[in-house]
Amino acid sequence: MRSWQLRWSIGAETTLRSIPWRDAARVDAAMIRLAATGEGPLERIPDDPIGAWVRVGMYRVRIILDRQEKLISVLYVWRS
Repeated sequence: MRSWQLRWSIGAETTLRSIPWRDAARVDAAMIRLAATGEGPLERIPDDPIGAWVRVGMYRVRIILDRQEKLISVLYVWRS
């Protein structure tokens, strides 16, 4: 299985840098694992064929999946 590329938006990177480092490390590790293995708490968004959420502890990560390019775009990260 070919792993996916991971691309963070500027806003997602900014948020990741502003949260506690242990939480940021967990979010980053979850996204790297998802890109490398396809494993993770991925939740599809109804009626959106490319959008999904990833839950990492108290954080949510909004992503877009480009299957043709094998690219995961991280749009934003927030605490729920």
